[in-house]
Amino acid sequence: MKKRLLLFHFLLLFIVSSSQNIDSLKNTSLKLQGNKKGYILMQIGKSFRQKNELDSAILYLNNSIKFLKSPENLGEAIHTLGMAYFFKNDFTNTLENFKLSLKYAKQTKNDSVIARRYSDLGVAYDYLGAFDKSVEYYYKALEILEKENDKKGMAKIYNNLGIITQNRGNVKQSLKLYKKSLKLKNETNTNKIEFASSYLNIGSAYEQLKEYDKSLKFYNKSENIFKNSNKLNYYSLVLNNIAGLYFFKENMDSASFFNEKSFRINDSLKNNFGLVKYYRLKGNILIKQKKVESGILYLNKSLIFADKLNVISDKKDILKDLVKTYKQKHDFYNAFLYQEKLIAINDTLNNEKTNNKIETLKIVYETDKKEKEILLLQTKAKRKAQQNRIVAGVVTFILLLVGVITLLFFRQKLTKSKHEAEMFNQKLLRLQMNPHFIFNTLASIQSYMLEKETKKAAMYLSSFSKLTRSILNNSREEFITLKEDIETIENYLNIQQMRFELSFEYDIIVDELIDPDNVQVAPMLIQPFVENAVVHGFKNINYKGIIEVEYKKSHKNIEVIVEDNGIGFENQENKLHKSHALNITQERLDILNKNKKQKISFQIINKQDRGVKVIFSIPYIKIISK
Repeated sequence: MKKRLLLFHFLLLFIVSSSQNIDSLKNTSLKLQGNKKGYILMQIGKSFRQKNELDSAILYLNNSIKFLKSPENLGEAIHTLGMAYFFKNDFTNTLENFKLSLKYAKQTKNDSVIARRYSDLGVAYDYLGAFDKSVEYYYKALEILEKENDKKGMAKIYNNLGIITQNRGNVKQSLKLYKKSLKLKNETNTNKIEFASSYLNIGSAYEQLKEYDKSLKFYNKSENIFKNSNKLNYYSLVLNNIAGLYFFKENMDSASFFNEKSFRINDSLKNNFGLVKYYRLKGNILIKQKKVESGILYLNKSLIFADKLNVISDKKDILKDLVKTYKQKHDFYNAFLYQEKLIAINDTLNNEKTNNKIETLKIVYETDKKEKEILLLQTKAKRKAQQNRIVAGVVTFILLLVGVITLLFFRQKLTKSKHEAEMFNQKLLRLQMNPHFIFNTLASIQSYMLEKETKKAAMYLSSFSKLTRSILNNSREEFITLKEDIETIENYLNIQQMRFELSFEYDIIVDELIDPDNVQVAPMLIQPFVENAVVHGFKNINYKGIIEVEYKKSHKNIEVIVEDNGIGFENQENKLHKSHALNITQERLDILNKNKKQKISFQIINKQDRGVKVIFSIPYIKIISK
């Protein structure tokens, strides 16, 4: 059984509670007309929504819309109506109302409200299986929330992006997004319920990675919070995940125990979404216990609920379970019938166009963000330059000739230093982005496309675009984070692995004492030697190539070891490339080591058996928080 984990989505909602009770509000509404009457009806609808009396909420909110006039009130009422449909698991009506509420939010020109409307639309599209649209709206919301430094809102967006990423199979990336969300929550005054939701999602990611002990630890943290709250629907969600975890650990007694606990809650709440999960897991437990006919009955019951809710991903998984079960029974007639139903579903979870569009949206968002950061830095640089000119003018005026001579001296030195740095950066850039590498990469992408291996072509193109962007950005900087430098090396090696059809393996090891996010290094020091190992060290070898890059903490330094099992420097045919890489590296170190107390050094060792070992010693420079 492939398990669809229950994950916790966040709606970015304004929760407004009325200080008056519902009866008092009803009496007040009878005496009013027009916009005031609509406002009171809206408050009644919101009160019913908060009490989870959803049919009453929908009735009063629809009535309020007939009287309300202002875009703010209309948008709020329509959005609350969408929320009521959401908690009824009617995602089609949810989407319709969320779209209309966004229209009114834009009329108010309130960025904070607009961001929340974008985010909630992302949740609705996610539940409907339109993942490309969901990601599109999440990034629109994230752009606004980052401008406003709304960490709470950003945390919720990263959580929801993590869910989509996990459901699309990239579990390790989803875990990073969940932890990023949790980190932002720790920086704000976040309530326990939201922490519990993060623990639940992190637990689900660890479960898919088969790290069951870590998974259970986070599930238990989440369960303890929800159990002591009034959020019973969320508590049942955790119980269902714990039940599924025990199912995969082949502990059917524990799986049944927690699944039945979740059923009692979902049944009392009439939570059909939770019941879909309960019946499916119940069916699979029975099948594992050799009670196949009873298991099939429960799977069909789960399918009926999933059909009513039109939850595509769950329908797909239940049908797969049924096909598999009937095949095991050798009942190929029923297996064929359910297989036909499975084929009829538009399987958006594995839709290649959707995957490519989501990746494109991510790249566009990151590129746009980078361009804005560059523009901001350029503006600051211009202001700083203007300030420096004013100061220089005052100093020149006061110090007269001495000031002029001093200024000319430093200007000449600065010009020379800048010229050296610019010349070196050009050499470095040419070394990293040589035409052969670019043409070979593009030729490989073209080959995949001609062979109709579009998924590989998309992955190849994505890695190449990331590598190109990082090299162009990093070549302008004197220092970058160690994490950024490692990501550049990884992107390069991934491309070369695809190009050379996995003829070599690589491993990047970082000492636990080193925090890559908070250490800065000179960019691309290691890159020329990694490239030399792949392109020249592994040339014409008849065994599997191996590259290992290791970062060790050594007193006040980081020791970086680049080691391969290739033919060695002395045996390489392309002596010119080797010499060029060494000269560039030595030139660069000469510039970087000027006026520095801690020096960067490196040595190259031809190993006795086979291969090359390059050892760098670089200063351990922590990033100072502002």
